Amino acid sequence: MSPTINMFMSEKDFLKFAKNLKYYIGKQLVYIEMQQGVLFKYPVCTLGEGEDRITLHFNHYPSFDEANAKWEERKQRINYDNMFFIFSTRPRDGYLDYDDIKELSEIKAKGVVCFTSRDYKEFDYTLQLKKYSGQELVGSYMIDHKSKFLNRAVWEKDFDFVYWLNTGKVKK
Repeated sequence: MSPTINMFMSEKDFLKFAKNLKYYIGKQLVYIEMQQGVLFKYPVCTLGEGEDRITLHFNHYPSFDEANAKWEERKQRINYDNMFFIFSTRPRDGYLDYDDIKELSEIKAKGVVCFTSRDYKEFDYTLQLKKYSGQELVGSYMIDHKSKFLNRAVWEKDFDFVYWLNTGKVKK
């Protein structure tokens, strides 16, 4: 049900997006350029203006027209009463620092979690991924490339996803 399927943005832009979701959903995508991906070039777009502008990478679409059509279709499916957001301190074009992590409390959603490499006891929505304990930032958490099980997610070892979906709370 998410409009952000099959695309990515920096964690800082995702924080802006989540905090002001209706503002960004009300904006039209603005095409910027085609960028070389792993398999083909894909469209890079923006939403918003000035300091509010965020950049979206539609890395699963070969054209702006396709990306825009899917974006418009997926925007219509948002259920504002049943939103969940997953963040991390993963270093991709602007990672979340301590002040950003504090701002996650401002997001209006049923559930928010931020995967971190440190144990932030002061925030009930953070979860330290043991694999990255002691490191400054979280690495890849979607796929454990060293796992015997194809596409096993790193977070599956530490995160009770079902509990989070049912309660909106992170079990530490």
